[in-house]
Amino acid sequence: INPATQGPSPRTTPTILFSTDLTENSERMYPYLMNFAEKMHARIELFHVTPRRMEPVLQSGSYLLGGGWVGAPERVTTEDTETSALLRQWANRGVERGLEVNILQESRRANISELILQTATEIGCDWIAMAAESGTIRAWALGSITRQVVRAAPCPVWTLRPTSLGH
Repeated sequence: INPATQGPSPRTTPTILFSTDLTENSERMYPYLMNFAEKMHARIELFHVTPRRMEPVLQSGSYLLGGGWVGAPERVTTEDTETSALLRQWANRGVERGLEVNILQESRRANISELILQTATEIGCDWIAMAAESGTIRAWALGSITRQVVRAAPCPVWTLRPTSLGH
């Protein structure tokens, strides 16, 4: 929890922003999130940023050299269509359980952690949920998205590591 974090707002339907990269670890976390949402009578906002393949390399290089964010050229692929279909499948799993699940898909060129934080603020979410996946070397070289979100989040951030999901 970021020291400046506010508690959940007093509204009838709390909102959980689930930032997912649609990997196996995020998929393993999703049932836990749905259980939590059921208990809290919360709405889930499935949030996915379509990554640009060169973006992490360009971002890490610019950060390591002390510069700002540098964007990669856009490239249209079928990846967005396939991702949208997968997000709909995930949303349907929640709807089948009686949950309200919305999809937020982002494809702008920007720092992923900044997009997560911006979206959390825009929708006024009460919690952010993420699967923490990067190892020590990747977190050092590219920076941990989860760590960046926790440090600046306007609300509590629930992170699960793959090793904790077996308990």
